[in-house]
Amino acid sequence: MSFLSPLLLFGLLAALLPPLIHLLNRREPRPTPFAALELLRRAHQRTARRVKLKQWLLIALRALLLATLALAMARPYWQPQVEQAEGLKAEVSGDGLSAQVIVFDTSYMMGLKVSNGEHLIDLARSHALSTLSDAQAEVGLVLVGEGVSAPLGGPSASTDALRERVLALKPSERHTPLSEGVLKAYELLRELSPATPKRVVILSAPHRARASLPSPPPELGATTLTPIDLLAGLTNTEGALNNHALTAVSAQPAPQRGADQWRVDVEVANWSDQAMELWPVWVEVEGEVKVRGFVTLAPGEVGQKRLYFKANVETSEPTASGEGSDARERGAPRGLRGRVRLGADALPIDDTRAFWLSPAPPTRLLALNGDPRPIPQEDELFYMRSALAPEVTGAGRFELRALPSSGEALSDEDLLWADVVVLANVGRVSEVLGRQLTELVVRGGGLLLAPGERSTPRSWNRSLKALLPRPLRGPRRSGDAAAHLQDRRAARLSEFKEGHPLFAPFSDPLRSTLAKASLERYMLFDPQPPPKSEVIASLNEGSPYLMSRSHGEGRVLMIGGPLDRAWSDLVLKPDFVPLTQQLVRYLTQRGPMESVEAGCGEALTLTLSGVGPFSALSPQGERAALTQRSSEGRLWSLPNVSPLGHHRVLNEASEEVGRFVVNLNAEASDLRLSASPQRSTQANDEKVSLSARRAERTHLWPFALFGLFVLLALEAFTLYQRPARSAR
Repeated sequence: MSFLSPLLLFGLLAALLPPLIHLLNRREPRPTPFAALELLRRAHQRTARRVKLKQWLLIALRALLLATLALAMARPYWQPQVEQAEGLKAEVSGDGLSAQVIVFDTSYMMGLKVSNGEHLIDLARSHALSTLSDAQAEVGLVLVGEGVSAPLGGPSASTDALRERVLALKPSERHTPLSEGVLKAYELLRELSPATPKRVVILSAPHRARASLPSPPPELGATTLTPIDLLAGLTNTEGALNNHALTAVSAQPAPQRGADQWRVDVEVANWSDQAMELWPVWVEVEGEVKVRGFVTLAPGEVGQKRLYFKANVETSEPTASGEGSDARERGAPRGLRGRVRLGADALPIDDTRAFWLSPAPPTRLLALNGDPRPIPQEDELFYMRSALAPEVTGAGRFELRALPSSGEALSDEDLLWADVVVLANVGRVSEVLGRQLTELVVRGGGLLLAPGERSTPRSWNRSLKALLPRPLRGPRRSGDAAAHLQDRRAARLSEFKEGHPLFAPFSDPLRSTLAKASLERYMLFDPQPPPKSEVIASLNEGSPYLMSRSHGEGRVLMIGGPLDRAWSDLVLKPDFVPLTQQLVRYLTQRGPMESVEAGCGEALTLTLSGVGPFSALSPQGERAALTQRSSEGRLWSLPNVSPLGHHRVLNEASEEVGRFVVNLNAEASDLRLSASPQRSTQANDEKVSLSARRAERTHLWPFALFGLFVLLALEAFTLYQRPARSAR
């Protein structure tokens, strides 16, 4: 019999208290003769022996009661010995061993709560301490979690330091392949003679301990690998390996629902043999719950959940004026810390994922209006201006400056101010303007082209030859040319490039209102595409309608019609608003969020503007220096990101220049044994079976508690006195 808390056995000393109290309170009676009491004395002599026996029984019961309480708190257990095959008896019992290494898994899965309120790491710690107590050979320790390490070197006969290290172990936020820990154990054993019997003990989650592990190399000699089933012998472990996890989270604006609206897409995995029925999931922003929902998944199913909420993410005012290419000169957007949480289960660490809510820096658009009108609804830029208005997108997101244009050159001040230039139904494009726009795109700016009735294809093709996704041919009326004008059918958008960033705000563009727009006229283009161009959306009549082309560091987008109602009702559709905002974000190459996601313990690469050095600020306030990957590039890296949560990137002046989140790498959260490959050889299966039987144990402290209640009942029965009968 052994004890989980042997120090509490000192409580057995409390069993001495009742006899001591009895002896201290014992008094010798002083005889006083009294003739009238002689009859009572004779009666008392007949019952004195029975009273004395009752008193000693009470003392014994109270001493046993205190001793039983101390035993129950020490949590005794009984671990049976099993008969093994002759070839494996020495391996399992430890007889004849000269060295063994314990591979102790501290990955986040070891925080799984099993029966009796214990965690897997508690079971592993108990087994490791038991191994150290019974060890008759040198013992080493390899930790697998925050990487692989052997904190105290190779096997040693002194186990005190190992015991202290095992008692201090806690689950980490990472997971490292268990095979790396086994290879490290083999490395520690290489220093011993091949003739020395050796053993490697695996203490890990069942789905990892039963996976394929590297076999001992022949040069080690007699070496056995013993995975321990930590759940063997425990009661109420049915469903202990069931787990639910958040495996992915993405957040982006949802302008189609109004200003300051956001959308979060959540991926939930049900890694259990039971269905998730209306399992709660919710979104928190700066600790405040914004929206709640429920998830229903079949056993083993991975599903998606979309949640919408409102959050005001403001942008600070610009601190300086200039070229506008550096986001720091415009004021850094204020980010909000967000989290998605899933209803807690036995492994809560994978039920939370973090994200940043942060808009892109404010974008400046210079729109050249080729058809200005005094009536707002008839103006060429009315609908674009409405789609980018502050009451729709939020304050400080977009700034649009419109100029009436005949296609002549722009001032240097206007070009330096603008991030994106829009040509809206501009007639003739001069060669000087064409060179200016080419320089803008080459240095990373954006250009949006919307030719219309006033546009001259020859002028556009000549001056914008290096930028056009397709050369222009001229306008065309939709429908069958042989049909009567009134019988012609309007064209519609019917083909969208799947997965293109322009359609990120839409779950399915074919089901959006974009596909329901009626296009009476559209621009025809040359069928031969130039280099680095692509068609993003096409009409049902086969003509491309939305195209893009990259040139230098910038991008060009072209729409097959003007931005007003002259040729189509596309601008009247609700989804024109998010499409317009996404067009601008795509041209500026700045997404709606500056946040980058990285897995805990993985390497991270960031693209940063400005001159370093840069450092990452963790949620706990610790700094880690970033390393520049090339002398001329903007790529900076961190080799090992941790801990979980929201991180900021600071420059030398402690100004924030970027953000990223570190989330759990949930690929090891599937704890089901069927998800891991089983060991292939019969010998290994026998090792696992024998180790599991050796790990079986029967907890005796519940019986001690039962005995405690029995002793209390006996004490009450002993003290009970039958009420005297009244004389009649």
